Amino acid sequence: MKSIIFLPLCVIALALSACSKPPSSIKDGAYQATEINGVDEKMTAVVKNVPMIFERGNLRVSFEVPGGKVPISMSQRKEDTWPEGCGHALEIMGFGTSLQLDTLSIQTPILVKACPVESDVIVLREDGDISNVLNPCEGATGVCIKWDLK
Repeated sequence: MKSIIFLPLCVIALALSACSKPPSSIKDGAYQATEINGVDEKMTAVVKNVPMIFERGNLRVSFEVPGGKVPISMSQRKEDTWPEGCGHALEIMGFGTSLQLDTLSIQTPILVKACPVESDVIVLREDGDISNVLNPCEGATGVCIKWDLK
């Protein structure tokens, strides 16, 4: 009798696990800005020359500006809040504070893993609706920067 009950429970558990999307996380390392939206030409030139270093172990991102690093603490969002796209749940990391680099300002910045998951592209933007995970900049208010792992 126990095996009759156990078998359907196993089938249900297997079906539910097959429905969940595998996570796609942001990788550690140095990133270079590749596409910059919402800033003027002067700021575009500045951002292209400012590497961003993501350190998961320290929950920190740093921007290498002339004269040193600007470190900012981060927090990982719960996986069940990550947007789904390209067959995966795409990681979101929140900043512990607003971001100010020269004249670039983002009040509630987030990093979002972008599709395709095989790429190492992440997006820095204002927190808000991410309805198009194929283009996380769509719907962003203000600045949106795509970064690629060097």
